[in-house]
Amino acid sequence: MRTQDVQKIVAAVSQYSEEIEGFNPSEWLKNDLNIALINDNEDIALFEHQDGLVNTVCGHYFFWSRGKEAYAAAQEFLKEIFTSTYIETITGLTPLEHKGALWMNRKLGFTEHGDVQTVVGPCRFVLLTKGQWKELTTHE
Repeated sequence: MRTQDVQKIVAAVSQYSEEIEGFNPSEWLKNDLNIALINDNEDIALFEHQDGLVNTVCGHYFFWSRGKEAYAAAQEFLKEIFTSTYIETITGLTPLEHKGALWMNRKLGFTEHGDVQTVVGPCRFVLLTKGQWKELTTHE
């Protein structure tokens, strides 16, 4: 479900504060093209509009859940984002040290497009289109 609750976003993001620089949830939420989703476990997915890229967002996932619960939450967030919003493409940068997140990206159907150096260290660039997602979900 979509949320505008700044405090819940701050709480979820705080567990990754060392990897996030300059993120201001209040300012971020002012852009109507940015979308924050939350579930009952207060896992949060932030989909940040990418200027200059039509119907494209960068996904940021902040889960309290782990394992199968995190996977189920991610699937639900992708379903909601691709069936009830303008979004056609999700991109992301996942730190290479987060082996579980890299595995989750692949399991969810994200394609990998190389590694890049960022301010938080080396990250893998990933991408998932609505078409790819539909193809995967029709075969499950």
